[in-house]
Amino acid sequence: MQLLKFMKEEDQEECAQLASVSHIDTATWHIRRLALALHLALLVAFPQWLSEENQKAYLADMENDTPKQNAENWSATFEKFLMHGCKQNATFTMHVDMMRHCRHVVAIALSDSIGGVEGHSLLMAVVKDSLPFSFMNNASLYASVCGLLLYHYKKAGFYTTNA
Repeated sequence: MQLLKFMKEEDQEECAQLASVSHIDTATWHIRRLALALHLALLVAFPQWLSEENQKAYLADMENDTPKQNAENWSATFEKFLMHGCKQNATFTMHVDMMRHCRHVVAIALSDSIGGVEGHSLLMAVVKDSLPFSFMNNASLYASVCGLLLYHYKKAGFYTTNA
């Protein structure tokens, strides 16, 4: 409640209206743009880490291949780039963590839009993937909520058969 009071705008009377669907949609929109900006920044830095020969191959692939082919060809090398950068620089690590966490938020919003079995499967994958992030960053409330979410979904009849 204190957080909602801090966020309260002068033109809104009730703090509860701050957690409305429109506010959540607006926040999700901003997070989606932030995730895209971080991802693009890392993709721009990636060729600089490659050897000259690989730079040429990467840029040629980016111009000619489909996104699926690029992912198949370069995802393992891109992950090595991210791991190397994270070992070298704390700011780089922070940006990579922010990008991944933003992608989780966008995936949760997408799972809500998809709905059904596919949406549930995406939601479970994202929640399971973000639990280590939650516990390591001492976000005990968020981690326990995710744990309870997984527990209750597993116990629910519809979700048990589709988990």
